[in-house]
Order: sequence, then C-alpha cells, then structure tokens
Amino acid sequence: MAGVQPIQITIEQKVQTHMATKINSLEYDAPLEVRYWRHPAELAIIPEVENGTMYTTEVYTDGSKIGDSVGAAGVIFVNGELVHQLKFKLHGQCSNNQAEQIAILKGLEKLEEIQDGQHNDKRVTVCTDSKITLD
Repeated sequence: MAGVQPIQITIEQKVQTHMATKINSLEYDAPLEVRYWRHPAELAIIPEVENGTMYTTEVYTDGSKIGDSVGAAGVIFVNGELVHQLKFKLHGQCSNNQAEQIAILKGLEKLEEIQDGQHNDKRVTVCTDSKITLD
C-alpha cells in the first residue's frame, strides 16, 4: 500500500542472494572485492613428475638476477627436437622470482602459438628450478 516492500520479502531476497553466491564452501556476498578473489595459483593443480616420464613437448625455463641485470629464458622441445628459444632482458628492479615466473609465462605463451592447430596432444612438461613459483 505504501509502496514499500515488506521487510520479510526483502530479507528472503537477501538470503537467496547470499545462498546463491556460496562458492567452494566460502561464503561472501556478490560482488566480491578484488582483494578477496582467490589467487589463480590456488585453482591449478601442478603435479611434479618423476624422472623417466616421457612427454612429447617439453619447456625448460630459467630466470636470473645479478645486480641490476635481470633476464628470463626458455627453450621448447617437441619430440626431442628444439623448436624455439626465448630470452628476455627484464627491468633491473625485477626480482629473481619474477624472472622465473616471466620465463614460464612466456614459454607457455609461445607454446600456445606453436601448438595452435599442429597437434592434439596438449600434455606438456615444464621444467623449472623455481620451487617457489610452483608453490
């Protein structure tokens, strides 16, 4: 009558919205602030392989920092054949860990270009010495 929605209906709508936004046993109301978003690394499952496991595609990466010199590099092998080499000079303020991460990222981006439409086998091993990046 007064043009105001009854409080009980308003509460029920809020409860339904709240229940609809429960994800992975975490409760929050939408929209969720960016600072509370789950980190993408939490979603990925990265198994470590044992020596001797064979993959048709292998990506080897490394990053390093000496003083203000920072670099990242990688190589891609398909069926044991070198198909691409990557190397990047990074800003001197980048950390060693950032260089390691850039090497992996750029290697995977290039791999996506190389594999696009060439083979159906999408299993790849990425070999890195950066345990902190994998964690």
